[in-house]
Amino acid sequence: YQAEVRRLFKDKLGIAQDVEFITHEPAKAADVRAYEYEDGPSPDTDNVAFDLTRNHSSPWNSFILSFLLREFQARCVQEAWPIKKNDDYIEEALHERYKRLRTLWQWLQRLINSLGEHGMSSEESSVENGIENVLRVKRMEWQRNIDKELDIIDLQRILDKDIF
Repeated sequence: YQAEVRRLFKDKLGIAQDVEFITHEPAKAADVRAYEYEDGPSPDTDNVAFDLTRNHSSPWNSFILSFLLREFQARCVQEAWPIKKNDDYIEEALHERYKRLRTLWQWLQRLINSLGEHGMSSEESSVENGIENVLRVKRMEWQRNIDKELDIIDLQRILDKDIF
């Protein structure tokens, strides 16, 4: 069922791999506040956006996870799965998936903030007075290999200049 939960998140959030969640546009704070405290509209189920500042039990995220549970159970019926799990089992799987993605999103956000604008390698080289500057990447022994994550951040920076 974990594969089906991943497929549901892929279909509803547009992410195939966990690291693609960095591109997830979180719910706007004003929308969340309006829903939770001011009788504002519920989350848009056509454009799922989690409130990544809070855990799965917040009213906003609970609404989304309940929607995903209904979608999951509907798929189970439509596709005539031979084995059906109860709602509690699926709900826990959805909570764990959200928790994992939120943790990854928070880690990548902290990484971006820690690196700052000077933390990424430069794409530019310069030539002054006939001397070409060559930039080299210095690998520190204590660094974790995060090349894949940094490539995702670079790609997102190119695709959506508003984020950076």
